[in-house]
Amino acid sequence: MAKDMSSLKWRLKAIFVCLLLVYACFTTHNAHSDEAKYAKGDTVLGLLEECRVTNPTVLKEMFGQIRCQGYIAGLRDALLAKGIVTYGSQGFGVCNVPRNLPVDAFVQIFVNWAQKHPEEWSEHMSHAVTALVEQWPCP
Repeated sequence: MAKDMSSLKWRLKAIFVCLLLVYACFTTHNAHSDEAKYAKGDTVLGLLEECRVTNPTVLKEMFGQIRCQGYIAGLRDALLAKGIVTYGSQGFGVCNVPRNLPVDAFVQIFVNWAQKHPEEWSEHMSHAVTALVEQWPCP
């Protein structure tokens, strides 16, 4: 009986591994493909779609909106931490950002920029920082 249980466990493990491999084959894309350098969710277009959601009605939209706001806030905070964004004219890259500007304003700046630059849609979402550079360029 112990041998039967051991054999059954081995078979179940083998089935599980096979199912994982099949799942991986159907859910991944070719990372070296010319068509998609990044997963759609990690592109400017993916971020734009998440940022466009104003009144989420389903959980996926809610998570997307939170991800958008968190990502844009993270860009802003990272730039501030590195001294690239300043609230005066002493910085470089992005200058003279108005004080206490809410995250929603940064999100809207990104949305406006992304809508004007469809050529950037397939690029990594880190290109969103370009929206800030264009909004508040340093002299």
